Amino acid sequence: MFRPILLAAALTACLPSAATAQSFSPVGVWRCIMESVVVLMDVVYQLNPDGSLAGQGSILYKQTSSGFYQLQGYGRWLANPTTGMVTIQLVPQNHSAFSIEVMPQQDPSFMYYNAPNTFSGGMTQTTCQRAR
Repeated sequence: MFRPILLAAALTACLPSAATAQSFSPVGVWRCIMESVVVLMDVVYQLNPDGSLAGQGSILYKQTSSGFYQLQGYGRWLANPTTGMVTIQLVPQNHSAFSIEVMPQQDPSFMYYNAPNTFSGGMTQTTCQRAR
């Protein structure tokens, strides 16, 4: 009985409060690393106040021999005003568009999200750190 209560308390402690979600601004430069069973991405994003972004980095498809790409492109970002979830979509010049989702944390220099990956069956972990 105590385990579910402790688990719920631990999960709740990791979520930002409603006040944090509403006051958090992701505008700025972020380095985001997203990893799943299939892929590893390392991208630096410049999130602009108007919802636009520029991104540059790399993506590695782990289970292929020729699955490494240097990425550069533009896109959009959006922060959900209720939950704080930040969705970042990049449209690189040499790769199909992709999105990541992250949640602000208690420390405004970090965003994080860990979710089940419906395609690979594993988990997808995304961590972002404010660069400046």
